[in-house]
Amino acid sequence: MIHFTSDNHFGHRNIVKYCGRPDDHEERMLRGLSLVGPDDELFHLGDVVFRSKRAEAHAFLDEHMPSCRHLCFLEGNHDRRTRVRTWPGWSRVIRYKQSLILSRLPGMGDFMVMLSHRPQDLSHAGRDIDVVIHGHIHDVGKPWGWRDFEGKPQLWVNVCVEQWGYIPVSWEIIRDVWYHKICWDVPEYRLTVR
Repeated sequence: MIHFTSDNHFGHRNIVKYCGRPDDHEERMLRGLSLVGPDDELFHLGDVVFRSKRAEAHAFLDEHMPSCRHLCFLEGNHDRRTRVRTWPGWSRVIRYKQSLILSRLPGMGDFMVMLSHRPQDLSHAGRDIDVVIHGHIHDVGKPWGWRDFEGKPQLWVNVCVEQWGYIPVSWEIIRDVWYHKICWDVPEYRLTVR
């Protein structure tokens, strides 16, 4: 199974105040990460820890990041200070403001998926891109939306933890949204992902 998440901000004392998170948000996120199995893949789209020192950040990642088949990290704006990208547990690291293109994901044929920490770094997502996955936007709202690109629909998905109940979102949910062209305003579906 493939999972996506972003913006945990583990250790950020003011995130409860800034983003209206519940007091137990870190416990919820740790439980969510524990759902990622050893044969799974996790794409973390940045801002994983909010620690002042690299050694602190690395120790936290050693203890809490899941042991899975593939652990890809796209650096976020808060990760640069602690050099989280240098943690040896990442299978692959994409630097801040860069994007990653995935193809041939399960059940999607030749569809193209583009990943980045910030949505504004994806303005170059051209006609070949079917799904755009990003983080960085903490405001609770619609975790996905449709955009028209030259007559072709593109699905934009925000995988920031606030959007998904503090757990990673599976590729299967994103794929279902794409195939069924589900709009966020369909209450029956919204209940299954919150």
